[in-house]
Amino acid sequence: MRFRILTSSILAITIAAVFSLSSLAAPDLSVRTPDSAENDGGERAARAVVGTCIAVGEVKIDGNFVTTGATVSNGDTIASGPDGDASVELGSLGRIQLRPNTTIKINLSSDNCRVTIERCGSFTQTLPAGVASQVTLARSASVEVAVSKGEARIKYKSAKSDSDKILKADETSTFGDLDQVSSTGESALTINCCVGCHPAALIPPGLVGLFAAIGATTIIIAVPRKDEPPQVSGTVPR
Repeated sequence: MRFRILTSSILAITIAAVFSLSSLAAPDLSVRTPDSAENDGGERAARAVVGTCIAVGEVKIDGNFVTTGATVSNGDTIASGPDGDASVELGSLGRIQLRPNTTIKINLSSDNCRVTIERCGSFTQTLPAGVASQVTLARSASVEVAVSKGEARIKYKSAKSDSDKILKADETSTFGDLDQVSSTGESALTINCCVGCHPAALIPPGLVGLFAAIGATTIIIAVPRKDEPPQVSGTVPR
């Protein structure tokens, strides 16, 4: 009888110990599985910070008003208002400049910059060596393309069929139905849809006012007052 009791006790202790060790070795369900980690991290990786924005006037990123120093992430939509100018500094991927009433969406990789112009005002892109770019319009528009450095390939729809044209530095052309503008490294181009915009110009409105004030002041200083006699230089003969 005592032997049976002792055996039962030892067996009970052994079973309890086994279950206790199993519970300690059980996986932590709070830790993300590879699938969940990939799903959670994929969105974050796609929205990684890629640059900063220099903003003058009304500028929005994803519908939110921003000021100079705002971060720019992959997949962002950047919009300039009626008085807005924006310079998007993308580091190794170059620079994008927006004049007023322009909206773009950016999709970037390590050596490629894809831009969709959702509202076409005036857009300038500068690329460093080793970076490719494709720019498309969300809606058809009459577009002026000006290349100031390097060259760009323009795909557009003509009256007969789809066509290609190469523009080189200092060349400008207008296209009625633009499809895509692509360029590779060491290049700069402007896509212009607004009347009176100047290619590759990004002058903040505040500076325009300052220059105007300086010009007006210079004119006022240069013109003598009506009640003052004109100054004559040189020796007056006796």
